[in-house]
Amino acid sequence: FACILIHLGRARILYNKQVMSAKIERKIHKIEKGIERIQGYSGESFNLHVQVYFKKFDCDRSGYIDTAELAACLRSLLKAWGRNSVEAQEQIDDDVVELLLEKFDDNRDGQFDENEFMELLLSFFERCKNALEQELVELKAQLEDG
Repeated sequence: FACILIHLGRARILYNKQVMSAKIERKIHKIEKGIERIQGYSGESFNLHVQVYFKKFDCDRSGYIDTAELAACLRSLLKAWGRNSVEAQEQIDDDVVELLLEKFDDNRDGQFDENEFMELLLSFFERCKNALEQELVELKAQLEDG
């Protein structure tokens, strides 16, 4: 009887490891796709994407992106890159938007013109890519230790 319990315990541990490995592999795949999407934004492609996002999120057609429109845009980008968890979405709060306004609103008018928006997105893309790459390294290490 003790032998059966030991074997069942080992089988459960092995099963749990396999389930955990499968979850980590799915996360790795999702992050790799997010990194690929970000890397797709470069050169002329980046400029085109900025124009598309600017038009899409300039909801009031003012020619500027205000703070509410910026928050919606950044949340949309995070979601497109596979970061659609509540935690990731909540990182784009009023404080973050205000910090971005301080850093990228060159003329201090409280909104972003297309050039300011381009600089902001360039920085945002780079930071997101770096964060995803770091998370990828950590997940691959977990998988190897698994």
